[in-house]
Order: sequence, then structure tokens, then C-alpha cells
Amino acid sequence: LIVTGCVAQQEGEALLRKVPELDVVLGPQYVPFLSNVLEQIEWGNQLVATAPMLYKEDNAFAKPIRGHSVRGFVNTIFGCNEHCTY
Repeated sequence: LIVTGCVAQQEGEALLRKVPELDVVLGPQYVPFLSNVLEQIEWGNQLVATAPMLYKEDNAFAKPIRGHSVRGFVNTIFGCNEHCTY
């Protein structure tokens, strides 16, 4: 059982104490490394990956996607301002 996202990032170890059935608490910056995380928990260990890290997005993904004149894609998983208004 994996919990990921900005709330998981904030709660970290405390989330494991609240829900001991969790296998992984994963900050959003670790999502691209999910396969590595799964390898580490394969043997039944719990893992908390919420430490801040510098993550550079793939340039192709980081560019705005504008297929419409009034809409655009905005990646909100990185750089959360904790206001949950997206």
C-alpha cells in the first residue's frame, strides 16, 4: 500500500505511525523513481521517501502544452504551495 503526494510529503514518518499497514510514504519528487522504491520494499520493509531533493523534469515534459488558445497544461505535482487551489 503506497501513499504519495504533497500530504504524504508533509506527514512522512507520522503517516506510518497512523497507518502501520502502509508499505511506502512517497513524496511527489520520488514518483519517477517508483520502480526503485518497489524493489526496495519487495522484501516487506516499509519505506519513507520524503526528503527534499532537487529534481529536474525532463525538458520535453517541462515545456507548457498548449493545444488550445485558452487552456494549457500546468504541472502541479512539483512546487506545491500548500494551498490546494489548482
